Amino acid sequence: MTDISEANRKHWDTRANDYDTLPWQKKMIGYISQNLVEKREFFGFPLDVKNKSFRLLDYACGPGTISAALVPWTKETVAMDISEKMVEEYSSRFPENVVMEGNLLAEPPWVGVKNGEKVEIREAELEKREELNGFDAAIVGLGFHHFDDWSGALRKLGKRHWNSLTDEQRKMMHKTGFSEEEMGGYMSEAGLVDIDFVPLSDKVVWMMKGKEVERGLFFARGRRA
Repeated sequence: MTDISEANRKHWDTRANDYDTLPWQKKMIGYISQNLVEKREFFGFPLDVKNKSFRLLDYACGPGTISAALVPWTKETVAMDISEKMVEEYSSRFPENVVMEGNLLAEPPWVGVKNGEKVEIREAELEKREELNGFDAAIVGLGFHHFDDWSGALRKLGKRHWNSLTDEQRKMMHKTGFSEEEMGGYMSEAGLVDIDFVPLSDKVVWMMKGKEVERGLFFARGRRA
């Protein structure tokens, strides 16, 4: 595990219980969730709630913000996070979903923990794991800026699904955020095609070091060639 990954794991282990409890967090998450629902067709989700054939990989899932918004249109959701405590929090909220501790972006990737040790898995073995492949979309929410190789992350996640819709929402934090041009560049480097963006109309308020910071958000989508 890289230093960045380990730092992220430790940080989010301490934040699992209060990730979405403050008023500004609730307002921001509510706004993002509303837009995910309203713009779900952009990511390939069916408009009819009765047509539940969609398989979703909610990667870097945290306590389940993405899953909560899209569960009515999802046949099956598989969630993964590097943080043990986030996985526990997610599981308590969505006991019907599959959630696991793991890091598909690591070299080598690992899925699960046994006797206190991360269970490493080769790519060839990973491709045989049915529960980790065949998704209609792999979605990353506000955690994308925490990854230490953005193009590599998109390329690796693109291997996990068929329709290959990859969604990022941001202009956030580390490196203070991404522009659409930057995100499009990372997605192109990852080999994704049909890249498209939907900007969200309103800015959100983000508390950073005790100060209010306004950020614009956009959804980005790409398809594996």
